[in-house]
Amino acid sequence: MSPAPRASREPSLQVLGEINVDLVARVERPPQPGEMVVDGQLTRVPGGKGANQAAVAARLGARVLMIGAVGRDATGMEMRRALERDGVSTAAVQDTSEATGTAFIIVDSAGDSTLVVSRGANEAIEAGRLSVDPHAALLAHLDVGAFVVERAAARTDGLVVLDCSTPADISSALLDRADVIVTRTSCLEHLPMGDRGTLVAGIVDGGGAVLRRGENEIARVDARVFDGPNPVGARDAFSAALTIGFLRGWSEDEVLHAACAVAAAAVADRGSRPQLDGLDAYRSGVAAIADGGR
Repeated sequence: MSPAPRASREPSLQVLGEINVDLVARVERPPQPGEMVVDGQLTRVPGGKGANQAAVAARLGARVLMIGAVGRDATGMEMRRALERDGVSTAAVQDTSEATGTAFIIVDSAGDSTLVVSRGANEAIEAGRLSVDPHAALLAHLDVGAFVVERAAARTDGLVVLDCSTPADISSALLDRADVIVTRTSCLEHLPMGDRGTLVAGIVDGGGAVLRRGENEIARVDARVFDGPNPVGARDAFSAALTIGFLRGWSEDEVLHAACAVAAAAVADRGSRPQLDGLDAYRSGVAAIADGGR
């Protein structure tokens, strides 16, 4: 594991992950096979798990470098500009001959969603061209390929946080390098940790979160902070806030409560990049959710 990061009020963070454009259709109910639904309201917004977290991290007060890829197309330029408007550097975003990634999302009146993702440029990141700050923290997602993440993680001595939905796919090299792993609690039994002392943040679907090191529970929040119209955005914001909290030098209990407070704010915002205050605002508001109420 990396040494404990030096505390900073404006920490440097690099985010490696997908950059997409989201095409979102909101409908009363999704179509059945062979059926056409005509009441859809379509929006087109910047997306991608990595890009969303980079934007959220910048809003929470970090200096952020986005690492990823877009196509040499108008959409790619649009996604770069959207990140830059949020204060995220795109100097490490590669241009590729593949089309910029696109997510097609259907959201029904209950807030449930289905999606189809065309990853495009996200699958064309060249590991040999990665531009990684050798001393900055890294928040990474396996969606862009385990080998790419391994190469990036090996090039920094900063804090490495892996956000993953399929922990069984994590290689031994990444498990050895990761300082923090974020996943769902339902996936913890599939996480091949062995006797590693890696810190694991488990997100409870619809509920709160827990921090564990091995078999030891370090901190827990039982409030239903991921229960609302935007659980995906809440989970993304949680990971960004968790990473920044550690970089700020806060205690593990403070970090978890602040990250859950950020998630509680994000879950009520239907946008993929929720409007948030600086992280300090959520550190002071943790007591409001510490006893299980939002």
